Amino acid sequence: WNGGCIYLILLRRGQEGLGIKITGGRGSKRSPHGIIITHIEEGGAIYRDGRLHAGDELLMINNQSLVGLTHQEAVDILRSATGLVQLVVASRVSQPSCHCTGTDPPRVPRRLQASKALEGEGG
Repeated sequence: WNGGCIYLILLRRGQEGLGIKITGGRGSKRSPHGIIITHIEEGGAIYRDGRLHAGDELLMINNQSLVGLTHQEAVDILRSATGLVQLVVASRVSQPSCHCTGTDPPRVPRRLQASKALEGEGG
């Protein structure tokens, strides 16, 4: 582990989708240990947000862990995410709000509580 950060991102998915391509997953030769972003599409929600980068690892989507899933299972979860989407991401690129750039990998809570922003949101 060379530092980096695990952080939570909330963003609204529009009709154009999240706008990412991924690789990896259980049984994958490229990245059997995780779901990695390989490309960010211009115009998608993640591109407009600007915090994610190719090479970042997706850990959770809407409180569903992607760890240990196959590539297709992760794709299905990504495609089913609508409205306000909560992502937990591991990145080697430190964000301004990130304070976990030490040499030890940060811990991810077993269950992330929905933020106040999710209250009252209707899909």
